[in-house]
Amino acid sequence: MTSQQDWFHSYKPISEEYVYMGDDHGLKIAGVGTINLRMHDGTIRTIEDVRHVKGLIKKNYCQLDNLMSLDSRLK
Repeated sequence: MTSQQDWFHSYKPISEEYVYMGDDHGLKIAGVGTINLRMHDGTIRTIEDVRHVKGLIKKNYCQLDNLMSLDSRLK
């Protein structure tokens, strides 16, 4: 999840979906898409199904165990 819409390589707006934070308050998911990451060695990695959540403050959230289970989708 990220609040940075300009990071998305591809983006699809969605509505009526929420993510709930640790204190049980819900934040609206504005869209979903892919983000390209440039690694320290210059290679580009693509992360799919990233949620755009406007209310996140100063943080991006990524569960590493989810990335590991998506091995075939991490390019």
